[in-house]
Amino acid sequence: MAIVTVAVQAGGAATVTCGTAPMGVYNNGQLPMLNINYTPSGGISAPGLFWVGVLNPDRDKGTFLAPDGWKAYQGGQTPSQARYDADFPSSIMLTIPFPTDGRFDTAGWIGYGIYAYLGVSQNLDKKLVPLLTVPYIDCALQN
Repeated sequence: MAIVTVAVQAGGAATVTCGTAPMGVYNNGQLPMLNINYTPSGGISAPGLFWVGVLNPDRDKGTFLAPDGWKAYQGGQTPSQARYDADFPSSIMLTIPFPTDGRFDTAGWIGYGIYAYLGVSQNLDKKLVPLLTVPYIDCALQN
């Protein structure tokens, strides 16, 4: 079953931190965390899906966040992070482990982009909103 979507005008921000420390502050032994704050436009009353992805510059490889964790992406249909059967929330905030496969740094994701999208079922055009280019962070280092 194909999902048909239309873009909802929105804004958002993302940071990558070591645990709860601000970006650039290193804490020994904590995994990198992805923090997302996404705000859809007001007045949207429709069901829809929310996507979060970490994609290479060509947007053809990476990973998308599903309800049960990160899923590899190599083109095709993407899993959504959440489904909203009523109105969209006024904001969506997530703090989740970055997809590092247990590593304490983001070295394998340098140059990739963090994207989000909130869509409703009406149109074929799915537009990912760029939030951040993945920075290098090493949470195993001490300040």
